[in-house]
Amino acid sequence: MLKSRCVSVLLIVLAMQFLDASVVAQLKGRTYGGAPRNVLNILSSPSAVKELKVGGPAVAKLEQLTAAYRKDNAIYLDDSLFDLPEPERTKKTAEARIVLHKKHREIYESYILKAKALLTPGQLERAQQIAWQTQGSGAFSEPEAVAALELTKPQQEQIAAANKDYDVKLKGLFAAVSGNQIIDLKKKAKYDRERDSGIMATLTQEQSEKWTKLIGQPYDLSKLKDEVVPIYGLPEEGEPTSKKK
Repeated sequence: MLKSRCVSVLLIVLAMQFLDASVVAQLKGRTYGGAPRNVLNILSSPSAVKELKVGGPAVAKLEQLTAAYRKDNAIYLDDSLFDLPEPERTKKTAEARIVLHKKHREIYESYILKAKALLTPGQLERAQQIAWQTQGSGAFSEPEAVAALELTKPQQEQIAAANKDYDVKLKGLFAAVSGNQIIDLKKKAKYDRERDSGIMATLTQEQSEKWTKLIGQPYDLSKLKDEVVPIYGLPEEGEPTSKKK
């Protein structure tokens, strides 16, 4: 129980550490949205690449790789779907998101293979640790985390339900503001805590201890401010994946 609480606190701290970066992005008219900060995101950050101790020609090759990934991954839902009447719009967009999510995943996995050719296993592992830290408890929806922790089907369903509830609350916060207004950060922090504690409660003590080891040493996520280029792809269920903002 103590281990689980410690991990939950760590996730909350890590999430709050990155919060101001999300706000900065929001003020610029763009947010990280539903696109998780995956390994390829992290590899687009100069400070993260430095943390990985990548040197020589590999640095320039990583820049080219992440740029190519952003270009290939910039695919969206057909905007015409959002002009359909209800309930057809909800049904059609839900179906389209499933197909799009699969396509994003295929693109991501193909580029990860290319990244592996440029990095050592240790460097790739550290990049994954940083990516998981930026995602907080949202990382438990990622296939890599599901496999590493051997999450059961019931656990995955509970985690999905917690994330869905969180998404609804978060959308409500963004719907309440306009222009350059900032969302209610106190409410967001409250929702973050509720989601994180709920998700951590689904893990066994053994899984909690394993997760502590998997995410590695805490990384100063503030270093990623204005460095990690938002990469559309791998959207969370229910997140908009259209060119329309």
